[in-house]
Amino acid sequence: SEMIGILSEIFRYALRSETDTVPLYEELQHTDNYVAIQKIHYKNAIDVEYLVDETLLDEPVLKLLFQPLIENAISHGLKDRVTHCRIRIRIVSRRDRVCISVVNNGRGMTPARLKEVRDSLTSSSYHSHHIGLFNTFRRLSLLYQTDFRFQVQSKEAFGTVISIEYPKESR
Repeated sequence: SEMIGILSEIFRYALRSETDTVPLYEELQHTDNYVAIQKIHYKNAIDVEYLVDETLLDEPVLKLLFQPLIENAISHGLKDRVTHCRIRIRIVSRRDRVCISVVNNGRGMTPARLKEVRDSLTSSSYHSHHIGLFNTFRRLSLLYQTDFRFQVQSKEAFGTVISIEYPKESR
């Protein structure tokens, strides 16, 4: 019943607004709901830490930005692992930009796999096994055109980092 209540909140959030962005604090609340469901599903084998510059809490952020990144971290982070999946979300301001990093301690990727993932982001064709990253990248590019950065870094057996940077609205 707890999971059903949380799921209804997630559905309301996803369907509620006509805009592409929401204040960061709303996106973080939604992210907490998503993480709560994943913790129930994976029996608390997930730890998520937030390091957030509180001056950015009202700053617009792409709606549903973190959910696919966390989903990837969990699905790839817990696959074939016996340890906890640890995810750190860091959001800071640098100059006139919002800088976000989502770090996980998952399996990481081989250099060849990392190249494949990076190439898929800028490809014009759809790759079903990269849908979360692909859609997030595409949505950011629609919103910010070329004035954003989306970087994937990974090291096998150490984890993966997704870095996103875009202009602050309140410059």
